[in-house]
Amino acid sequence: MLRRVERLGSPGEKGAKEHYHLSDALVVASWLNVFVRKADVVKIACIALSVNGISPIITSPTGLFKQTTYYPIQLFARLMQGTALSLRVTFNNNKYTNPTVPAFVASLTAHTRPASRLTKWIDVSHILSPNTTQVRLAIVNRHQTRAYSVPKGAGKVVVHQSADLRDRNAFAEGEKVKSVKTAMDDWKGVHEVKHSFQVLAFTLVHFRAQKFPRTRVKSRRLWEWLKDGYR
Repeated sequence: MLRRVERLGSPGEKGAKEHYHLSDALVVASWLNVFVRKADVVKIACIALSVNGISPIITSPTGLFKQTTYYPIQLFARLMQGTALSLRVTFNNNKYTNPTVPAFVASLTAHTRPASRLTKWIDVSHILSPNTTQVRLAIVNRHQTRAYSVPKGAGKVVVHQSADLRDRNAFAEGEKVKSVKTAMDDWKGVHEVKHSFQVLAFTLVHFRAQKFPRTRVKSRRLWEWLKDGYR
């Protein structure tokens, strides 16, 4: 998918340069979720260029700016290290029904359980932090207009946001698409995961957990929260 986006956005006759939009950042975040979920078999994943061209950082003789794709990579590198956990999440109306590339992905959906489908608007990965004090969820909302509500958890939220899917960063306009931190103080209420013409596009939600050996108790509470809140 990512290679196809680059090929369509960077025709060879115009040089190997890509100016990424917010939609491209969601593609990157989705692939990073895949890498976390498949951490048992994906041992290393490399980026083709780190500066200029199709990279997340663009430079000039007088400065630089971070592309929209920079922030998902930064957030995953900083916050999504640890032990990958198995997570199954279901939402109502979380099924993408338009054409897919390759086409057989859409065909697989008809024979796959909702929680395991590849064609979902909400994409999630899940880790236990290295010091076992936090459970972290990376949530990507790929719907153009719809917001999804998830139960609140005590912790922090890091939002990769912008008002429009076509927004992008540049030298002249500055960085429209960047990360913003907020906080949630209790387990009550819901957190709106918005996208596109709303506010929120990509979020990392942190939930505190007890250190071992008490993690088992907290894990049960998390499971009850997921079961009641997501179904």
